[in-house]
Amino acid sequence: MTKCARSERTLPIKTAAGALLALAAAQFAPAADQPAAVPPEVHVAVAGADSNTGAADSPLKTLAAALKRLKSAGEVVLHRGRHLASEPIEIAINGVAIRAHAGEPVTLEHGEFRGAVFSIVADKVTIEGLTLDGRFVAGARAVRGRRGADQLTVRRCEVKNFTDHAIDLDGADCRVEDCHIHHILFWDFDKQNREDAHGIVTKYSHRLLIKGCRIHHVSGDCFQGDRGAWQDVTLEDCEFANGAMERDMGGFRKGDSPGEDGIDTKLPVSRERARLIVRRSKFVDFRSSFIETPAAMNLKENVDVVVDGCDVGDAVVAFRLRGTGKGGVMWPTVVNCTIRNCDVAVRYEDDLQKFRFVHNTISGCRRLFERAPVKSKWGRDWAVLNNLLIDAARFPEELGPAGNGSLAGKFLESGTLRPQAAKSSSLIGKPTLGLVPPWYGASVDVDQGGRLRSTTAPTMGAYEATGDR
Repeated sequence: MTKCARSERTLPIKTAAGALLALAAAQFAPAADQPAAVPPEVHVAVAGADSNTGAADSPLKTLAAALKRLKSAGEVVLHRGRHLASEPIEIAINGVAIRAHAGEPVTLEHGEFRGAVFSIVADKVTIEGLTLDGRFVAGARAVRGRRGADQLTVRRCEVKNFTDHAIDLDGADCRVEDCHIHHILFWDFDKQNREDAHGIVTKYSHRLLIKGCRIHHVSGDCFQGDRGAWQDVTLEDCEFANGAMERDMGGFRKGDSPGEDGIDTKLPVSRERARLIVRRSKFVDFRSSFIETPAAMNLKENVDVVVDGCDVGDAVVAFRLRGTGKGGVMWPTVVNCTIRNCDVAVRYEDDLQKFRFVHNTISGCRRLFERAPVKSKWGRDWAVLNNLLIDAARFPEELGPAGNGSLAGKFLESGTLRPQAAKSSSLIGKPTLGLVPPWYGASVDVDQGGRLRSTTAPTMGAYEATGDR
């Protein structure tokens, strides 16, 4: 006992501290020669077998079996061919990626069941490079991301032939990128009537990004923010269309225009006002065989919207802006847009307030503005400035000559509606600082083509002057 006590007293304090530091360093510092852990990778091939190992040279046969092999984050790699999802595939493990093998065409077909191919309840799931084919099975969806399924990414996928909403996302920080979504068609054969099947829909997502997508031929809306509590949705660099059917398909006949709107917004007044950005996107051919007033953008209820740098054409209504109502008050800002060959450029309804319509070019529309109801109020806290009318016989009362301009169509560059340089320099407008909502994070500082605008005398219309003033 005496020796032990003496031994403890003779251990130098400096040496004891150094030993503790060395122990801590050994516990927390990574080994220099130990490689980082690689997530497991399981391969699936049409000619594989579920009794195989799942390695690249010993692939499994079914996606369901591959997911069972993953106990934590990892990848399932599908090889070329047509694979069948015979039942719903639930992903409940964080960090799972399902990808097509590089450069190989992979189709995943919906089996004979109702519901989504992928039902996702985990975080950081990625679905990439697949063709998802619903085969017009009744009640078929492609991807259903539940509330709490955050950071879900659907990238470079083709999604077609579904009879319910193709992609339905309700988690936070989700992304749909570079996808082609088409022929999402719900025909009720019992009632012999069209029903809604949307391209992308959300009720509860926050910070949803839809980028570089092409969505067309849906029997509902290309995108719908439905009544829930969604917030901060951005759509950019997308193309939306809903023209006539090329052939008989999914219960619809050749020549039918099955859809409703390019974008439709809804939000209860009891929720925080939602913010929506629509940027650098194209909308074309929004007509319908089934509803009276289809619109490229049907913006309504408790939503604050900025539409910036978009091109809208060949629609019954380009912008249907619905003010007060059961869903609260919708505040729209439309800047840098070109609107062409529509029946109505702007239809405003229900005492629309706080309307910002700035730096837009309108050409070939039968009516520039339409009020509904006809005797309703309009103009409260509106800013309608620096807009350019092409071949206009007169200015409507909503868009008077003070602060706006007109130009003959022969002075436009074909295709873009950009005025020729010699003419654009004479169309001097007014500065528009402060007209875009502060939350948007940008003023009207660039035109539709990305050219910086003057801060002292911007050009009227969607494009800034191309020549010297």
